[in-house]
Amino acid sequence: MENQSKADFFPIHLNLKGKKCLVIGGGKVAERKVEALLRCSAEINLISPTITDYLQKIVNRGIIQYFNRLYQQKDLDNCFIVISACNDKCINEKIAKACHQKNIPVNVVDDPSNCSFIIPSVLQRGALTIAVSTQGKCPMLSKKIREKIESTLGPEYAEYTELISEARQKIIQKIQCPIEKKRIMENILSKKIVQLICDGKAQQAKEQVEECLLPYME
Repeated sequence: MENQSKADFFPIHLNLKGKKCLVIGGGKVAERKVEALLRCSAEINLISPTITDYLQKIVNRGIIQYFNRLYQQKDLDNCFIVISACNDKCINEKIAKACHQKNIPVNVVDDPSNCSFIIPSVLQRGALTIAVSTQGKCPMLSKKIREKIESTLGPEYAEYTELISEARQKIIQKIQCPIEKKRIMENILSKKIVQLICDGKAQQAKEQVEECLLPYME
């Protein structure tokens, strides 16, 4: 492996359910970050002297905890991750430095040099998640590529993923041989099941999967 002046970011999916996640900033960027964290069932603390109307609605509903003030270092206590979305570069750098000292993963918006993790552009189809990243070098390019993929993979892939997942669980329970497991899954994936779902023939799609599994389910 060639030596690099800066190491690549390691792609990873985190389980944030019930984890304390801090968002600092109250603008449109903070909105997007809060929305993404909510989809992961995170426990969100929001800190900013001002916030958007949308964020205020979420606060009023008691969905997130809001502190109407400037950031203080004590805010980092017990945080699992931190996202800094301030308009002030100096404050962002101060937050990043404190997080690095405490070994708290931090994302500083539009400043990959101060980030310990990068938030990719994400396409979600149920359990199917596709993340596109340029490692912070050009987020707009990530977005464009995600949109291109989005036009190819429609909402039917959410149902398709669940159907394939159920089949996989049955295979795991019934088949011991790893080579045989792989062969059966490849056979199922080779079928045009997703097209059946797309055509509104979900029942036929299920029957085709069951047909592939039938010889092994006795």
